[in-house]
Amino acid sequence: MNTMYTTTNNGKIILRLLYYINLIAVLTNLLLFIEPCYGMLAMIILGALQLIMALFISLAFLRHLNKKTQCLMLIYWTMVAIDFIYFALYFYFLGTLGTGIYQITFFTYPMLIGCYFLYITYHINKNLTRS
Repeated sequence: MNTMYTTTNNGKIILRLLYYINLIAVLTNLLLFIEPCYGMLAMIILGALQLIMALFISLAFLRHLNKKTQCLMLIYWTMVAIDFIYFALYFYFLGTLGTGIYQITFFTYPMLIGCYFLYITYHINKNLTRS
């Protein structure tokens, strides 16, 4: 039996709401990539929104999630940490490194993290529906 949550109905409503907010934010961001400049700017907002949501889930609900979802969240935070290290190194060596590969991964990797977080919130919502 895959028990997911021991939270109240209010907690379940909040987690579902976070999933739908995240889904709308990611889809909107992907649509804005029709004009790449707008999509890249929207990624800043999406990233901040997702970090706030992930922090909220981690602080308020992590102990109530099943082991698989806790593992997914741990992988997410590891990827975020790697991304922060990557950006710190990029800005530290900005004057000495070439910019070709860095510009590509500067936007690709964070968007992949964003899509992965969407999967996490989908996974949470799917398990909420089952329980």
